[in-house]
Amino acid sequence: MSFLCPRFIDVKTFRMMKMSEERGNMLHGVLLIALFSCAAFYIGDFPWVKSLSFSPMIVGIMLGMLYANSLRNRLPATWVPGILFCSKRVLRLGIVLYGFRLTFQDVLAVGAYDGARLVGLAGCSADCESMWQIGVDVLPSIPQDTTDRNRTSPVAFTGNKFEFRMPGSSQSIAGPVTVLNTIMAEELSRFYAVLKEAPDFNKALHDLVRKAFIEHGRIIFNGNGYSDEWVQEAEKRGLYNLKSTPDALPYFIHEKNIDLFTSHHIFSKEEIFSRYEILLETYSKTIHIEAKTMEDMVRRDFLPALMTYTDEVAASISAKKAVLATLPCTAQEKLLTTLSGYYEAIYTAEEKLEADLATAEGMTDQPALSLFYHETILPDMDAVRSAVDAAETYIPDSILPYPNYEKLLFSV
Repeated sequence: MSFLCPRFIDVKTFRMMKMSEERGNMLHGVLLIALFSCAAFYIGDFPWVKSLSFSPMIVGIMLGMLYANSLRNRLPATWVPGILFCSKRVLRLGIVLYGFRLTFQDVLAVGAYDGARLVGLAGCSADCESMWQIGVDVLPSIPQDTTDRNRTSPVAFTGNKFEFRMPGSSQSIAGPVTVLNTIMAEELSRFYAVLKEAPDFNKALHDLVRKAFIEHGRIIFNGNGYSDEWVQEAEKRGLYNLKSTPDALPYFIHEKNIDLFTSHHIFSKEEIFSRYEILLETYSKTIHIEAKTMEDMVRRDFLPALMTYTDEVAASISAKKAVLATLPCTAQEKLLTTLSGYYEAIYTAEEKLEADLATAEGMTDQPALSLFYHETILPDMDAVRSAVDAAETYIPDSILPYPNYEKLLFSV
C-alpha cells in the first residue's frame, strides 16, 4: 500500500508540489525583470542621462539589448518562464497603456484631491465629507459622437486650443485671440472673486457652475454651425448675428467693452478708438480698391472681348445672308441678341458702380462710409459680376483676355 512507503506520494500532492515549484521559478524571472525596470528608472534619473534626452524606456531597451547579448544563455533554465511571462503578457499590457499615454499614477489621478492628499478614487462613492460632492456617486455612460463636430465650426475648439479655419492671406488671428484671452481672463477673475471668500467652497463652486450654465447655456449649440438651423436658433435665443464688419465694429467701442479691455490693461481707451477707426478705414479702402480693379478689368478687358465676339457673330450672319438670303440664321441671331443684351447689362451695371464710387470718394464720415460700401458698392459689384459670369460662358477661350476657372483649375 502506498501510504506505508514514504517514497511514494499521491498524484494530487505531486501536482501541488509541481505548481509550487513552477511559481517559484516564475517568480525568479519576474524579479529579474523588475530589477531591470528599477535599474532603468534609476539610471534614467542621472543628470547626464537626462541631458541626452534618454527616458527610462530608452534605458530599459538598452538594458534589454545588453541582457540578450550577454546574460540570456547564462541564466538558470528555471528562470525562463518568468522572463517569458513578462516579455509576452506584461510587455503587451505596457504597450497598450503607453499607447493610451496612461501610467499607474494617471489611473490614481482620476479621483478627488484635497491639496496634495488623495481623498477618493474613481468609482468610489462620494459619501465622506472630505470628498467633493458633485451630486452623483456614479458618472453615467456618455455616448460619444463619432462625427467630426469641429468640422462644422468656423472656430473649432480642439481640446486645449482654438483652431481658426482658412483665414485670408492678409488676415491675422491676433485680434480674435486677444479678445478670446481677455474674455477668459475676465470670467476667471469673476469666478475668483466669488470663490475666494466663500465659507463653504464646495457649495459655492456648485452654485457658481449651476449659475454660469443657466445664464450662458443659450450659447451652446451642438448642431451644424454652417447651416441656417443655427442662424434661426440663435435668433430665437436672442443672440447677436452681426453679418458684416460695419455691423460688428461699433460694439468694439461700447462702454462695457471699453471697461473690459482697460480693466485688464489690454488696451487704453484711446487705443480702442484708434483701432476702431483703422479697422473701418481698412474695410472701406479694401472694397474701394477691389471695385476700382473690377471697373478697370471690365472696361479695358472684358467689354472689348465681348464686343469682338459680338461683331464676329454679326459678321457671320451678314456673310450667310449675302450668299443666300433665305439661309436660316436663327441660332446666330439668338446668340447675337443674347450677347448684345449682356453687353448692355454689364455696361449699365458698370456705370452705376462708377457713379456710386464717385459718391463714396466724397464721403468723410468713416462709419457712414463703411456702411455705404457694404450696402451699396458691394451689391453694385455683385451685379457686374453676375452679368460678366453669364456672358463669359458664351465667349470662346481664344477671345477671352484672361483664363477662366476651368483653365485655372484643370490646365496645369
